[in-house]
Amino acid sequence: MSDEKLLQLYKQADSDFHKARNELYKPSDDVVTYSACTFSRSSLYHFLSCLYVHGTKDLDPAIEKGRKTIEELIRYSQENYPKVNEMDFNPVRCKNKNVKDVLNDDEIYFCNDAEQIMVCTSLAEQIKELVIDRVFDGVQPEIKPF
Repeated sequence: MSDEKLLQLYKQADSDFHKARNELYKPSDDVVTYSACTFSRSSLYHFLSCLYVHGTKDLDPAIEKGRKTIEELIRYSQENYPKVNEMDFNPVRCKNKNVKDVLNDDEIYFCNDAEQIMVCTSLAEQIKELVIDRVFDGVQPEIKPF
């Protein structure tokens, strides 16, 4: 597994993380919750992918194509990184509702609650810190501003 690929995953995660936070820092009337939610979830997915790729030493093609589920990545991380077990992933599971219960409801696609999105973004930040500690030996990779 190439360190360059791992760094690419981290860069994508970090970029999405900052986009989510920047959206949430806007005045409440200006926040686009769809953007904040999707960027927050994407950052969490990519940070968890960093843990997965680092632990398996292989870039699973499912990761590159986004086909590994966030649940699979959470489960892998919980099994291999004890600190992850201390984190509450329930806020991320808001999308796992029964489709029949929310048919034609926009919330099946994204979260409209800025406070809930902030919780998910905070969770992504916790995973980011773990990635820096475990994957990059405590030194945040230098990345160009976006």
